[in-house]
Amino acid sequence: MKQKIIIQQEKIDMAQAYEFLQAQTGDDNNGALVVFSGVMRGRNEHGAIKKITMEHYDKMTETTIAEIIAAAQEKFLINKTIVLHRVGDILPHDTIVVVGVAATHRYDAFRAAEMVMDYLKSDAPFWKKEIMVDDNNDGDELWVAQKPTDQVARKKWQ
Repeated sequence: MKQKIIIQQEKIDMAQAYEFLQAQTGDDNNGALVVFSGVMRGRNEHGAIKKITMEHYDKMTETTIAEIIAAAQEKFLINKTIVLHRVGDILPHDTIVVVGVAATHRYDAFRAAEMVMDYLKSDAPFWKKEIMVDDNNDGDELWVAQKPTDQVARKKWQ
């Protein structure tokens, strides 16, 4: 199986995911391409968000994502997987993450993409800080803790 992991500060180019998944290598038989993109919301339960800052540890993050992809490959018949993830400052409506999977059949592509995303939310070492909008233009900074629903979503794959 082919995989690509890109962690970057620049805006994500969705075409990059499709190009990787669609490229024929002669040894795959792709009948389904599933691409999920996670986008930054502009509000949460605390109010309007000015931006988020995503941090990570390079080697640890890439290794963990590769392990997540390998776990999905053990459960589903997939041919290619790509994960694009933003770090640094991210504004509302910007794409934060893209998970793409190519498989022979749609069931495997959909389920594998969902599994990879669920594991990214719970296992990948990213740290997210939200900078809130306020009247002084120097909003409160809130480190975001993992949500209980992220762990519930991950457990369904065990």
